[in-house]
Amino acid sequence: MDNCTPFTTVEMDMLYRIAWAEARGEDDKGIILIINVILNRLRSPKFPDALKDVIFQPNQFSPVTDGSFDAATPDQRTKDAVHRALSGEDHSKGALWFNSTALQNTSWAGRNRTHLFNHGGHSFYI
Repeated sequence: MDNCTPFTTVEMDMLYRIAWAEARGEDDKGIILIINVILNRLRSPKFPDALKDVIFQPNQFSPVTDGSFDAATPDQRTKDAVHRALSGEDHSKGALWFNSTALQNTSWAGRNRTHLFNHGGHSFYI
């Protein structure tokens, strides 16, 4: 296990990959927000208890479906932002879902969840 996180090395790699694949092109806060949502899901009884199960839950994270998760090449900035989120930096307001801001009005989350805020190219919901 990583000395500063409750996650194994393999799980840390999953966090780095999903953060990079979901938030490349976003600022640090945008990367942190992606990890915040994943951590919120891990704490929620509505989602699986294991990190791998949260990330690979069907139809939840498009990079898993489209292959960009497997092809991800996380940079140091992404890794640093992930560690900031794991150290407690949280901007999510409890968000459990996000999607592209372009889909805000037409997505399942946009139609079925309470919109909290937008940041960068993502809309966040509870």
